Amino acid sequence: DHADPKFEELPQQREARQFVALATGETARTDEHVEEYLATLRVAAKTLDIKRMNLTRFTAKFPFTGEVTRREVQRWVNELGAAGKASKTLQRDLSDMRGYWRYLQALQVVPEDVQPLRDLVLPKADKNGERRRPFEAGEVVKLFVVRRDPNLTEEEVKAFCADRLT
Repeated sequence: DHADPKFEELPQQREARQFVALATGETARTDEHVEEYLATLRVAAKTLDIKRMNLTRFTAKFPFTGEVTRREVQRWVNELGAAGKASKTLQRDLSDMRGYWRYLQALQVVPEDVQPLRDLVLPKADKNGERRRPFEAGEVVKLFVVRRDPNLTEEEVKAFCADRLT
């Protein structure tokens, strides 16, 4: 019943509000202009792939522009940090998202005064946490060999190295 206070919390109600907002132009799909934006960038293929991956994650988390609020983005950043994503990585990822958001503003998809990706608090780096240990000689070789075929067994890697690297 629509008189019930929990009526507005129903998933169907959320979907209905999204439909109305989309139909009236109050919101837009966040993934609608990703490829168009990426095509404007002059970066290496690997960098482009990373940006695409970051924007795909962003648009999956926030399918509509109306959902991209500072509060929700901050919560997402907090979740990613708690899951172990490094502060520097989050900083780079957010930079990609801000670039895309500016593109949406240039297209007038989102208002210029809406800045949900600015002034976010990133998690502090764990100074007492486990530090990365340097690779051992055998591990470095494995990085290059296994990159080509991730299905190789340890014995096959050792045989490869013995044949070609000694």
